[in-house]
Amino acid sequence: MSAFRIGRPGLGCETPRNPLALALILALSPWLPAAQGSDQAAQEPVAAPGNPNAQLEPDIQDKLGRWVPGTDEWVGEGLSQEAQNQLSAWVKTWASGETLSAGDLATLLAKDFTTTPLRPTALETVFDDGVFLVHRPSQKPTEGPAADEARQGMEGMAAAMNELLQPFSPTEDFHAKLKIFRFEEKEGLLVTQAYYFAHGSDRTRRIQQKATWNCHWQLSEEEAPRLLSVRVDDFEETRGPVDGQALFADYTESLFGEDDSFQMQLLPSMGYWQGRLDRGLGFSDQTHQGVAIGDVNGDGLEDLFLPQPGGLPNRLYLHQADGTLLDHSVTAGIDFLDATRCALLLDLDNDGDLDLVMNLGPDLAFFSNDGSGQFTVEASGPAPEATMIAAADYDHDGFLDIYVCRYLNPYEDQAVPTPYHDANNGLDNILLRCTEDWEIQDVTEAVGLNANNQRFSFAASWEDYDNDGDQDLYVANDFGRNNLYRNDNGRFQDVAAQAGVEDISAGMGVSWGDFDRDGWMDIYVSNMYSSAGNRVAYQRDFLASAANSTLGDVRRHARGNSLFRNLGNGTFRDVTMKQEVYRGLWAWGSIFVDLNNDAWLDLVVPNGFSTNDRKDDL
Repeated sequence: MSAFRIGRPGLGCETPRNPLALALILALSPWLPAAQGSDQAAQEPVAAPGNPNAQLEPDIQDKLGRWVPGTDEWVGEGLSQEAQNQLSAWVKTWASGETLSAGDLATLLAKDFTTTPLRPTALETVFDDGVFLVHRPSQKPTEGPAADEARQGMEGMAAAMNELLQPFSPTEDFHAKLKIFRFEEKEGLLVTQAYYFAHGSDRTRRIQQKATWNCHWQLSEEEAPRLLSVRVDDFEETRGPVDGQALFADYTESLFGEDDSFQMQLLPSMGYWQGRLDRGLGFSDQTHQGVAIGDVNGDGLEDLFLPQPGGLPNRLYLHQADGTLLDHSVTAGIDFLDATRCALLLDLDNDGDLDLVMNLGPDLAFFSNDGSGQFTVEASGPAPEATMIAAADYDHDGFLDIYVCRYLNPYEDQAVPTPYHDANNGLDNILLRCTEDWEIQDVTEAVGLNANNQRFSFAASWEDYDNDGDQDLYVANDFGRNNLYRNDNGRFQDVAAQAGVEDISAGMGVSWGDFDRDGWMDIYVSNMYSSAGNRVAYQRDFLASAANSTLGDVRRHARGNSLFRNLGNGTFRDVTMKQEVYRGLWAWGSIFVDLNNDAWLDLVVPNGFSTNDRKDDL
């Protein structure tokens, strides 16, 4: 075991709270120019857009040359994009409560167009808790519209659209979208699958519709594809509370009030800081900051700690009796400017108050709390690229221990996951054993957690999944397989493969919960759902020479989230598709929580990515 403790006087190498000092340290570090192969050097350099004095690297030239769909060997992508353009232009003409005419469809539909009802005629209630009302079709769709339900031509499509949008009132909060996620060329036609999503209200209740549209397109060299037929699958219509109000309201500004740190630091967007902070200060828009919540001053109210990107001070806000938040960062002594992704508030020294663990640049730092919310550094040590911290007393010695996930960011050219779908060239995660007097030791190898430990880890969560009295550990990894480390009296074994929960995908979060109330904890893993990935990976020419197993693994990366039911015998069953919980979009995490107090666990899945300002982005 290697000692992790650096000592009480400071943070090891005196991690600077001054960004200028940090910048000077980085400026004096040696620069290592990227190596280029001889074949790259022989290529003629190209001027960068907008800057004739700069030159593009050859690999960037290649990427830009593939920017426009259909201009390279992937011809089908161009056809798919043309169909998507048709759908997007059509959706822009929709306005809830307004009648659509046949003329609105003149450039979209083929002469012999036919469709099933876009809003099925026979809907039944599948859920009603007095707040939400959910309707789904009472019958499964057939391969084509029944003779008495078919809508023909432009007039038929206009009627089907008016039926679909009839529940919505003409309000400014109506939004709709159609997005193609699968296509193939078949018998001279283009066959696509698209997700339909719309939300708005009927003046008394909020309404959401979602469905899958199976579309056949007629192709022509002279004009854009035209819709030949539509079949609707998986339709669902949900109505919210009867008063029309959302279940949650954004109270952020009222809680922070006129606090200067909120107005000047937190309210501006990431894009704002991108143009004002140098990356030499450790700033990055890809650092995925978390939060930590806990009562740091013993007043019975939970406080809020916000880790910040490099160059911006970390913030601790005390919860006041009137519900507002007061900036306590400077007084607490934790307003470091080093890049901080993750933090935990927890009692490490068993004195009854919450201490603080957080990463500061390349280090992990441990702070003791004096009970009033003032913190003193007790130990630190190296843990570069930490993404998440998870705590549990794995050895039952009465002290909480710390597991640190680490990740190399491929978006900033630090590492290329190899192989992409099953990478094993990431950074090793760390288990830190904590004892009295702030003695902290790296015991990763000693307890067996070095097995399968070079992956791109985003998240970890402790839970006693086998009900044997000790804490086991699940680790969600990007670009490949996950880990389930079974704890056997303080020694760990990776049993993910045997248990059926490797979930080879783009793991970014994990949550435990007994969703079926059978006494055994189940696992929900947050991954990446990608419409583009699903569209490309199912084309016939994609990885044509790869083994079926490899192709299946790569396709799995785009499927989305996973739910594993604990069978109580050490194994799990993948029930994702049955429970219809896979499409969490670009999901960063998840949590099981009973939102409506019916004693059944619901799921909340945060998702999204940096898009800057886009009016058409839902």
